[in-house]
Amino acid sequence: MSGTHTQRGSFDRGQAYTLEGIVGALLVALALVLGIQVVDIAPWTDSDEEKLADLEQQAADMLAVADDQDLLGEVATCVDPEEDEPVLLVPGVGEDIGFEELLGGTLDSTAQYAVEFGYVNGTEYETELTTPQGPPSSQAVASATRRVPLFDDDELRAGSGCQRTGNVLADADDDEDVYFYLENQDEDSDLYGVVTIRVIVW
Repeated sequence: MSGTHTQRGSFDRGQAYTLEGIVGALLVALALVLGIQVVDIAPWTDSDEEKLADLEQQAADMLAVADDQDLLGEVATCVDPEEDEPVLLVPGVGEDIGFEELLGGTLDSTAQYAVEFGYVNGTEYETELTTPQGPPSSQAVASATRRVPLFDDDELRAGSGCQRTGNVLADADDDEDVYFYLENQDEDSDLYGVVTIRVIVW
């Protein structure tokens, strides 16, 4: 009798271990299913890429139009006198300059965006964000850029309305009271420097 009891006890324990294994496997499978539902394992889709491509094209077209109308030269020579840096661009607030009108009219209804100015001072490449939206929180962004050459006789502008100051860029070399955020890159030529305007969209 004792042998039969031992066999039955071993059989019962085996069944218990098997049942525990099955339950454990089910729990792991359930956790995986729930995890897949909660975590987006494919953040990039064809529609996302198409949207970014469309936004990039809009930004590039907008910069091309702004360049044709010389709006980029206007905003590139505009300085915030209080911050000693490129003027802050806030489309839809106050009296917009031409570039702000074009920027807001093109992108406000379709995207978030930031406008970045890049330029070389000495040996350093510096960048300034000139929109209050700031940098994107996501890496899913697109961008378009235009390089704007500036010359010694280009007129300086100042303030949120980019009003003419009566001074030219060359004056910033000789007059301590005339400030421009970009240093003269070639004093032996009429080219003062180059500003890269980059529109980032997301």
